Order: sequence, then C-alpha cells, then structure tokens
Amino acid sequence: MPLVKLQKVTRRYRLGQTSVTAVEDVDIEIDRGEFVALWGPSGSGKSTLCNLVGCIDLPSSGSVEVNGRNVADLSDDALSEHRNLSVGFVFQQFNLVPVLTALENVMLPLNLRGVAAREARAHAIDLLAELGIADFMAHRPDKLSGGQRQRVAIARALVGKPALVIADEPTANLDSGNALRIVSLMGQLNKSHGTTFIFATHDQRLLDRVSRRILLADGRVVEDTTQAGAR
Repeated sequence: MPLVKLQKVTRRYRLGQTSVTAVEDVDIEIDRGEFVALWGPSGSGKSTLCNLVGCIDLPSSGSVEVNGRNVADLSDDALSEHRNLSVGFVFQQFNLVPVLTALENVMLPLNLRGVAAREARAHAIDLLAELGIADFMAHRPDKLSGGQRQRVAIARALVGKPALVIADEPTANLDSGNALRIVSLMGQLNKSHGTTFIFATHDQRLLDRVSRRILLADGRVVEDTTQAGAR
C-alpha cells in the first residue's frame, strides 16, 4: 500500500469572480522511503500539491489517501492530529520562532505534544548533532546563517519522527553551495531514518540528487521518472 495516493485530483481556487485551477486531474502514488522532487516553473502547481499531500488543503475533486485513509473522510481534529504526528514541514522562509534558541525551536513540536522536557531536549540535541549544528543550539535564528537556519528547520520537522517530510522550495533562500548541502543532507536522512521526503523545487541543479522526479506544467503531471544512484 502506498504512503500517499492521489487519484484524479483537481484543486480550484476562487480569485474574485474567477475560478483558477491550480492542479488538474493528477494521479500520483508515493511509497514509503521515497525521495521525490516535484519540479517545474513557478505556477506549475508544486506548492498546491505539497499542501494537498500534507493535508493542509483538500481537493476540489478526486481523492487523496494517506496510509490508506481518504483525507476527505477525516474530521478537522483527525486532520490536525495527522499533520502533527505524521507529517513534518520545511519551508523556504524557515519559519523559526525568533525569540527561541535553535534547541528550543526543535523541541517545540514535542513540547506541544506534551513530551517531557528532558526527553524532548535529548531528542532535539541528538538531531542537531546529526545535522552538524550542535555547537549553535543556544543561538537564536537571527544569529544563524541561512544554511544553519534551514538545518534547524529540518531538525524541527524530523524531531517527531514523522513518516513523511514535505519541503516547499527548501533551498530557495540559500546560495548554491548551501542548497546542494541541504539536499544531500535530506538524502542522507532519508536513507538513515527511512523517512519519505517530498520537496518542491524549480532548481534543476538539485534534480540529480533525488531518486524520483515528477515534472509539473500548468497543474498537470507531464513526466514521472525514477533514476538509480541518486543522493
């Protein structure tokens, strides 16, 4: 059974009196442990697909299944629980809490779940060490470089051990060197933790680092390719 299954998914939005189709008639299956890039130009539907797979948004038609459950059948509380427990999110703007240290930012999801402070701290320190930024865990975001902030954001996404991590343009605000390092890092975490990664990008330089590439254009899947030896 695939981790994520989209069948004939369409998502439309209203802009004033106009209906805009962001994603149209999309069929995708993603298995556990895959490392997938959604790519294409701006406006191709990448972010909308990320939101649908992450259950931030619901389809206008068609079905989105996660772990065999149709998300349209879930209550608001069940959807919130699914996002909190099963999905980690990484954003291009990092979205770190500015008044918290790197360590506190990573601990935050566990704190919100009621995990004991000592346990949450231990998990967060282990992840920051694995990501190579344990020396900066007492720093607030404004004292970190862009690459360091994105590593903190990745640690925060992984600390709850989600089955799926969704990264929407995670390298958009990074220089080329840091961008490639972040994607390589996500690939290593995919291998070591077995976490499924789906990230949206329009940067073709990153595409040789993934095992599967799904090309979007005008809200449709136009190419879906798997390549060996990536990451």
